[in-house]
Amino acid sequence: MKLNEKNAQLQTSLASTSSKLERVSLQLEDVQSSRSELEGINEDLKHKNHDLECQIDKWKRLEHGGDAELDALRQRKSELEAETEELRERLSREKEILTKKVEKEQKRVEQLEETVLTWKVLSL
Repeated sequence: MKLNEKNAQLQTSLASTSSKLERVSLQLEDVQSSRSELEGINEDLKHKNHDLECQIDKWKRLEHGGDAELDALRQRKSELEAETEELRERLSREKEILTKKVEKEQKRVEQLEETVLTWKVLSL
């Protein structure tokens, strides 16, 4: 009987161990499944992180490019303001010259009118 008792104990132990092995196997599968999901999530997060870093770099390049463009526009504005001032001064000088010429011509016309009047009087 001792052999039967040992055999029964072994079978009970085997059944207990089999059920434990089955539970541990199920836990292992569950952990492996969770691990696979987490690895997938980790890969997604790595891609999103890379995309965000690229976007930040793009914004930085735009910001620096915008500064360069703004500097170029400021430089062009200064050049145009200087050119405008120069043209205003030139216009003012030309206006003075033309005003003097008009005055001179008006005096000449007045002198001619006087001469014509004098001739008219003399011819009478």
